[in-house]
Amino acid sequence: MVSLHFRTASMAVLAIAPAGISGVGILDQDPSAKAYQQAYNLVLDEKWTDAKAALENYIKQYSKSNVVDAAKFWHCYTREKLNEDPEQVFECYNSFVKANPKSKWVNDAKSNMTRIAYQLSKAGKPQYQATLKSMEQADDEEVQLAALYALQNVGDERAYNAVVSLYGKSKNERLRGKIVYVLGEFAGNEATSKLIEIAKTDESVNVRKSAVYAIGNKQGAGSIKALSEIIQSKADPKVRQAALYAAANVNTREVVALLTDVALTDQEESIGKAATYALANVPEADAGAALQKILREAKLLKVRQAALYALANRNDGAGLAALKDVALNDPESSMRRAATNALGNIHGSESFTALQEVFRRSKDSKIRESALYAMGNSRSAEAEKFLLEVASSDDEEKVAKAAVYALGNLLGDDRKNVLMDIMKKSKSLEVRKAVMYQVAQSKSVESVNVLTQILKDEKDPEFRLAVVYALGNLHSDDAVDALVNVVKTDENKRIRTAAVNSLGQIGTDKARAALIEILEGK
Repeated sequence: MVSLHFRTASMAVLAIAPAGISGVGILDQDPSAKAYQQAYNLVLDEKWTDAKAALENYIKQYSKSNVVDAAKFWHCYTREKLNEDPEQVFECYNSFVKANPKSKWVNDAKSNMTRIAYQLSKAGKPQYQATLKSMEQADDEEVQLAALYALQNVGDERAYNAVVSLYGKSKNERLRGKIVYVLGEFAGNEATSKLIEIAKTDESVNVRKSAVYAIGNKQGAGSIKALSEIIQSKADPKVRQAALYAAANVNTREVVALLTDVALTDQEESIGKAATYALANVPEADAGAALQKILREAKLLKVRQAALYALANRNDGAGLAALKDVALNDPESSMRRAATNALGNIHGSESFTALQEVFRRSKDSKIRESALYAMGNSRSAEAEKFLLEVASSDDEEKVAKAAVYALGNLLGDDRKNVLMDIMKKSKSLEVRKAVMYQVAQSKSVESVNVLTQILKDEKDPEFRLAVVYALGNLHSDDAVDALVNVVKTDENKRIRTAAVNSLGQIGTDKARAALIEILEGK
């Protein structure tokens, strides 16, 4: 059932600390604060008789205190807890509200007054019915909310009728949303029918969605029937989507059949996708089978893609074979790529094995690249060796570069030195550059050392130029010495000029001093 979060006196008694009394030092200095704290502690301990006496003494002795209104409120509350005459307690709260209209405790007092007035009205004192009506019909939203929350715990037919009446009169969207959740607490078909009506007709989409979720929280076959009625209606798509997600939270086997049918038959793409993603939240095993059915049979491409991602996110292995089949055999290239990417979201050796097969069997370079990137996301211990092999030896330059980038993602900053093995083995300048850029991303001392070593070993001027710029992008003093050495010793004028520019880009005191020395010819 819905759990409403609102502030009533019974909750506040556990949560509200008196203002201005936050430390022992203040209590020692201020007798008023200390006296209030002692009385308040008795309220917290539910020692109602002692608390009432202490609060009465406090009100007499400290009538000018800045928390005397709180003391007066708690005094009425202790009288209520001591089961004193309800009419006298009602009048206690009423006097408090009139005397302290700006107190933060006014709404709590009004809520308690509403509850007591309702009880007195039921006990044969009709004069309190007028009080109830005046509070329910008040223009003040907070007053109406106080009345609503008080009626929520009563739970009989008259309370239900009062809540429905308040809904019918309210022009305030926020208040109607609160009323919807209170209606969700009432059992019976009448309350459910009212919620269905609200879900279909309220002028606010937010209120209609709130009604949908209130129905879902009721649980059971009745809720599914009601939600199905909304889903099949011509309601706003956002409301229908809310009904789909609410249905997924209802613990009944009918949910899977309902969501599957919507995903396969609804002509609106957003609804089909929502039904599919809602299925991913259903824990039953047959939800996995239903997603595979949608993957095979849905006519809308986006719905099929949603089924792919939903299967991957279940992470229960049920859809791995289905995803691999799509990645290898689906006539739509976008589906093959989506399935390949989804396989990367299923972590473990089985997904890695499937991605290997996709990589080796696919003739589409983009699918092969997607398989490598997915391996980089798979967290598989086997992926590192495989990606190193592809990066070092694959004949397709784009594929080999994809393996480098996937490795960078898999290894993290602290293991980028592993990539240097590719630098030695690869014959492709572009692949070696990709390794260099991956090393430079970590911006660590180790990356400076690796880039410096590349400068010493590499003969290709274009590559050396790229390394010089990468050193400048590190913005590190550790790169200054290597760049100064390039300025002084490199035979290529473009590379020496690039090294000077990189020193300027670093911009630290050490880099500026190096530039001055270069200008002075030292």
